[in-house]
Amino acid sequence: MGETLKIEKMTREEIGSAYVLYLSEWTDPEGHQMIFFDETIDDPDGYFFVAYWGGEMAGWCAMHHGRDSDTSYCKICNMIVKKDFRRKGIGRALMLKMLDIADKLGPDRTLLEVDTENVALKLYESLGFQIVKTVERFYDYGGDAHKMCRYRIPAE
Repeated sequence: MGETLKIEKMTREEIGSAYVLYLSEWTDPEGHQMIFFDETIDDPDGYFFVAYWGGEMAGWCAMHHGRDSDTSYCKICNMIVKKDFRRKGIGRALMLKMLDIADKLGPDRTLLEVDTENVALKLYESLGFQIVKTVERFYDYGGDAHKMCRYRIPAE
């Protein structure tokens, strides 16, 4: 029997497991990611989804919907897929879930940033994101980042 992928809205009870998954890939010495979870999980403009593969938490993604001056945007804040579950389409499924929500919200653009060495860069490009800027030493660990944008194509 094949494994199944299930994507659900993240609950407050899942934050601890999502944070452990985050720490398996990144460091968070000051606890900023946990604070982010705690302060934004109930935000009506926040969207958190978790992916389960065969019943095990395999990844998660977070997005925020906001406004600046006279435009609206969605920002993919984080996406992580556990190493053992990569190359199974989980990252793509999470991103498609977020982009479906973003398309329904109708922002002018959807934003994200990604380490210039991250293999997910190709995924983001395949979903219509374009590099708009590269920032050297963007991350705490010294890595460079591509700031990427997916523009909404207005309906005719």
